[in-house]
Amino acid sequence: MNEQPATEMLYRPGLEGIIAGETAISSIEDGLRYRGYSIEDLAKHASFEETAYLILNGELPSADQLAAFRQRLGEAMSVPKEIIKTLKIIPASASLMDVMRTGASLLAHFDPDAADNSHAANVRKAERLLAQLPVIMAARQRQLDGQRPVAADPKL
Repeated sequence: MNEQPATEMLYRPGLEGIIAGETAISSIEDGLRYRGYSIEDLAKHASFEETAYLILNGELPSADQLAAFRQRLGEAMSVPKEIIKTLKIIPASASLMDVMRTGASLLAHFDPDAADNSHAANVRKAERLLAQLPVIMAARQRQLDGQRPVAADPKL
């Protein structure tokens, strides 16, 4: 019988010191950084859209790139009415994070790129989610407040 020597089990709370995955998008070695920029600098000097563009594309946008990105987000804001109707049947006690997860899953059923896993399609999906999830969350909050959801405004 070939016995293996027992190895010492290491206890590492919170997976301290364990690399779970590597990414070029973010790091935490010198504080939270996205694509090399500190989160503090981004919070002070970059808009939400600029930071989203940075994460998706690897660089901060030029003025023209930012304008085009904002236009694409505005054009993608529309959420199918079936999803807004579905939000009404979710119990009021459901957490907003659960509602957002459910909204993202529902959006996949209406996504024209659902079966396409190319990089370009994944970027388009991410842009649509950036535009549509806030609309879903706003609709949910209005429903909880007893108000009717309002249509998305591409200028916002």
